[in-house]
Amino acid sequence: MMNRIILAIVFCLCIHVAFAQFSMGINYSNSSILQKNQLWNINLINNSVVAQTVSINMMLYSVEDNELLMSAITNPFVSKPGITQVLLQNAIQPIDYTYYSAKMNNFRNINSFLPIGKYRICFSLSTNAEVIISDKLEYCTDIMSDPLSPPILNLPLDSATVDLNNALFSWLPPVPIFLFNHLMYDFVVTKIYDGQNADIALQENTPIHFQKNIRELSTVYGIMDKKLDTGVYYAWKIMATSNNMYVCQSDARVFKVDDHSAKLKNDVKSIFYLQLKKDHAANNFYTVTEKKIGVSYYSFDQLNKKDIVIKDIKGEVIKVYSMDIKYGDNYFYFNLDNHFKTGNTYFIELQDAQKNIQSVSFKIEF
Repeated sequence: MMNRIILAIVFCLCIHVAFAQFSMGINYSNSSILQKNQLWNINLINNSVVAQTVSINMMLYSVEDNELLMSAITNPFVSKPGITQVLLQNAIQPIDYTYYSAKMNNFRNINSFLPIGKYRICFSLSTNAEVIISDKLEYCTDIMSDPLSPPILNLPLDSATVDLNNALFSWLPPVPIFLFNHLMYDFVVTKIYDGQNADIALQENTPIHFQKNIRELSTVYGIMDKKLDTGVYYAWKIMATSNNMYVCQSDARVFKVDDHSAKLKNDVKSIFYLQLKKDHAANNFYTVTEKKIGVSYYSFDQLNKKDIVIKDIKGEVIKVYSMDIKYGDNYFYFNLDNHFKTGNTYFIELQDAQKNIQSVSFKIEF
């Protein structure tokens, strides 16, 4: 009986010593674009003289919040003495993946690319469902999935003079765009002081305008935004977010304001204008206290004639105005006659060239 116990102890010690000779290392850049199967491009080094049948466990975490995103385990395969390039071993298939986060919804196909972000990837070895490399000896490293190109600013051109009555800011998306989930943009404008360039101004100065979660590739400096001074240079940039997490930003650009447009903008701001927008929430209405109303609309289409329709809460048409719509900012002014009743809510609608309904709602209290 004692001999059997001694043999069992010796056998376990031999197995432990053999498995303790394993080490690992990734075979790809810590900052790159990676397909799912490339995560297995690792070198497994067996420093012993004994071939072992093993499985590799992988855990993928978000560096941002240490959330476990995905785990996986390979099929058992034979690791011979020396270096084994795991990705080239057909025996590792099939690989069993488990997903823990919605962030991985677009990463379930074997040819999918790792979404943009910072990750910690950990590997360990196991055999017969028993972990060989303990947590202490687990191999972990940080990796980053970077875009090939950040957002590129389009308009206005660098150092351009901007007409605030036609102030369209636009940009191109980061690429490759399919790496991003729920891609949105933040638009930042700040004043440049003496001795500063655009980058320093955006880094050190408090933004005078900050617009978050823009889904389109452009935005307008609206009539209700803070007035910009003439003869002063401003810096602007775009920051991209994916799944509400910062991923990259554009270079900085500079612009200044045209004298005439600044004066006109100031005059326009003395009147309260309701802005027509896509996907306006019906329950988000403005209160009108006078028998007149201003409406603003930024058009991306060339000069054309459109109907501006005012409906009541039942959807019945109260008024229709046929108006000439130009590219850029458009401002309209309507009198509210006896067709409009105090306490009632109304909807102003315009259909653009892409068949999208631009709308705003208001409630009368006069």
